[in-house]
Amino acid sequence: MDDRKQCFPLASGDVSVQVMKLRMATACSTQEELCHVLSTLTSQGPDTLVAHVEDIVSLLKTPADATPEARRVWRWRFHVNNSLRMSDYAISQVHTAAFKALQSLGPLCSKYAVEIASALPEMISKETANNMCDDIVVSGVSRRGYDRSSDASFLGNTSDDRHCPPLLSYLSSVFSAMGVGGIASLVEHFQHVFEPADECHKGLFLLSIGRAMMPFTASHSQYISWFASFLKERPVRLSLYAVQSLIEILKCPELQPEFEQYIPEVFSLLCRSQTVGADNEFPAMPGRVHGGAPWLEILSPAACKLLGKLGDRVVPHARLIVSTFMTHASEATASEEIDRFQRIVIRKAHGAFATFLKETTSTVASFSSLLNSLGYGCYAAIMRHSTEMFLTAGPCQQALMLLCMARPFPTFTKAEAADCAPWIIPFLRNPSWQVRACAIVCIQRLMAGYMGPEPHAHDIATLLGDPVPFVRQLAATAIGCLGRNAVRYKKTLLRLLADSFASVRYSTLVTLGGLMALACPHSHAIAAHLKDIDPKCRMAALRALKCMGKTASPFRDALKSWQQRWYARSGWYDDRLKKPEPITARALLFPDVPLRKLFKGHAPLGHRFGGPKREQDARRQKFTVAMQIAEARCIHFREHGFEDTEEPMSLMLDAIAFREAREYTRQVQRQHDAAYDIRRRKKKDQSAHRRLTRKERSTGTVVTPPRHQRMKDRLSRTCSEMAVDWVVPTMRRRCHVLVHLDPQ
Repeated sequence: MDDRKQCFPLASGDVSVQVMKLRMATACSTQEELCHVLSTLTSQGPDTLVAHVEDIVSLLKTPADATPEARRVWRWRFHVNNSLRMSDYAISQVHTAAFKALQSLGPLCSKYAVEIASALPEMISKETANNMCDDIVVSGVSRRGYDRSSDASFLGNTSDDRHCPPLLSYLSSVFSAMGVGGIASLVEHFQHVFEPADECHKGLFLLSIGRAMMPFTASHSQYISWFASFLKERPVRLSLYAVQSLIEILKCPELQPEFEQYIPEVFSLLCRSQTVGADNEFPAMPGRVHGGAPWLEILSPAACKLLGKLGDRVVPHARLIVSTFMTHASEATASEEIDRFQRIVIRKAHGAFATFLKETTSTVASFSSLLNSLGYGCYAAIMRHSTEMFLTAGPCQQALMLLCMARPFPTFTKAEAADCAPWIIPFLRNPSWQVRACAIVCIQRLMAGYMGPEPHAHDIATLLGDPVPFVRQLAATAIGCLGRNAVRYKKTLLRLLADSFASVRYSTLVTLGGLMALACPHSHAIAAHLKDIDPKCRMAALRALKCMGKTASPFRDALKSWQQRWYARSGWYDDRLKKPEPITARALLFPDVPLRKLFKGHAPLGHRFGGPKREQDARRQKFTVAMQIAEARCIHFREHGFEDTEEPMSLMLDAIAFREAREYTRQVQRQHDAAYDIRRRKKKDQSAHRRLTRKERSTGTVVTPPRHQRMKDRLSRTCSEMAVDWVVPTMRRRCHVLVHLDPQ
């Protein structure tokens, strides 16, 4: 149709006017005009805007990824910190203005809900929708890593759109503004609208509806069955997006009973995640654990988190939990995980279990988080109804399942722990060393809770002589949980000091250190490991002596041997060229001071000095000066050789004196600035007082200063007593600090 039409016919005495209504896209020649028109209509209110809704909806059907400002950004990418920038999914200004106009209509827009939803497949292409859907999940995983304890879902926070594409944010805002009627219409006509669309557009619609309904309340119970229907969808991507919405739904306790009938479908979804085909492959993520099964890293945690929201309602399905875990973790996979757990324990010893769950794959972390959320009831059901299934699994599968079950043990009550322990004790005598090792971890975590250490400590002590070194190490660490009560096993522990494996010796030394003064009769046997070839064992031996209250004086030779091992690593052929070792240097510098006052802080030794503040400062200064002089001597000999026998003591002392003088000057300057602030505040208050006095004289009335002024006067009187005229000296008098150094 021609936009220009002749409205005044020729040879006519009458004037006829024909008014035509043009579409916005036709009437406006540029995008700036369209945006101006939309903003003007929005500002005039819903009554004016409702007459142009059809035109606004038609604007949404323009392809958004065809605009110049959006053409180059329809792709996902990672930044240096592996976080996705959702602002890369920019949409045109016209689409933004159209969405804002529709949102301002509120419930009046609900009758056009189906037309707005049908515009989504025309707005963005299949490729764009595919990338956007995938990147929402990638952003969620990279933002939280593999922390299954996070309560957030991929839908994000409706009040924080930094990690949400603008299109999804605007679309969900429009759906939310429609109200209950509009959302009900969208759900009812979903199959009709999106039947020809592909799964990517369906996924975007699911995420938009989920965000629009947040936060969920009891009035949304009718939508549980609709979201649950996607759990059976063959495209696993749609199932994942439905799971994310269901996670948010189940945060409302009133809606949890409605979902109980769909629990078996969630377990079937977990089993189906093992057989995801190549057509459902997910975009590569930096730092991904499994390169060949990407959906297993995303779908399994989401499904386990969904089950964890149901709490005790999942307990009757404990048998399904065990069977699903065995399906996910094959014997070969479980063997790899146990080997990795062994490496972490040998490297870290304490805190290895938490480190294993943080670094582990989704299978172990997800099921461990699920069992942790279900609590004792699930464990009781597994022990009563799934023991036969548990025993028919492979040894590595049993061991890995025990590790997953051990997570909530410290939180059990005394009665619950006493009920679980007899079920675990037989695994301590299992022929497989993997099962014995993981059973020790379970008993140790039970002992760390309310159960107390006494009932089953003897069962673990029998494994101190196990033929497998890893089992001996775990047994020695578990016995260390007894503290001073481990003295009954000191003979066996002393025999382990001669073990050929350094990890076993280290755990034994840490346990003996926990005996405190009760281990004093065996101090020389422990001090012999100050010469151990393993540095961790030397540190553990010194820590044990520190816990006993010993000093370094009786162990000078052993500490000097430790120094020689340190010097041997430096490569210098002469001791005078080597930098001193800080731990032994501190102990030898104060040989008559208890080690606990020389090494204070966290394990293994601590970096701070202990004792009264004055003694701490004196020892710290003496140790610092001694290390500086020793280091300066080494540098001097390296540069000038041994011919110049004059040691650089004077130069070193000049540097120390200059450093002390500079620090003293800065301290005095700070005091001077503080006193100046007090004098300035005092003068200001005096000026205010003089103004009040003049006002009283002029008016003849007594003016009471405000309350804050009276408080300032009181403060100024207090501060004036503290004010001192400071004179900053140009240089502090030089003082030489002489420190006696051991010639060795």
